[in-house]
Amino acid sequence: MISRRTRYALELMLSVGRSYGKKPVPMAYLEGVPTEIVDQIALELEAAGLFVKSANPEAGYQLKLPPSRITVGSLIEALDDSSAVHPGEQHGDESSAVQIIMREVNDAVADVLNSTTLEDLIREAGRPS
Repeated sequence: MISRRTRYALELMLSVGRSYGKKPVPMAYLEGVPTEIVDQIALELEAAGLFVKSANPEAGYQLKLPPSRITVGSLIEALDDSSAVHPGEQHGDESSAVQIIMREVNDAVADVLNSTTLEDLIREAGRPS
């Protein structure tokens, strides 16, 4: 449903989001992810206005907005990962039962993505399993 690239971006945003309001976070390289991909994602997030690179290149990144104002949906939109927003999109007869249920699924997924913030995820990740 959510692409691997979007998962990497979300992990990167969470890493930086945990330090919101503090000093910039050095570029967080994700274990097992090529640094070129992490760098590219960071640049896209910066271009989308979600990241701010510090004046000192070695200091790292900060979130441009508080984690409470960045939704998972806005992150997906910044990366143009429409497969996450429309996971069950079907083609064909719009009146079919499958189309009706898939439209409802798409709407429910979009509602969750657009109402879940980084702050929500940071809080959830901090809870014991």
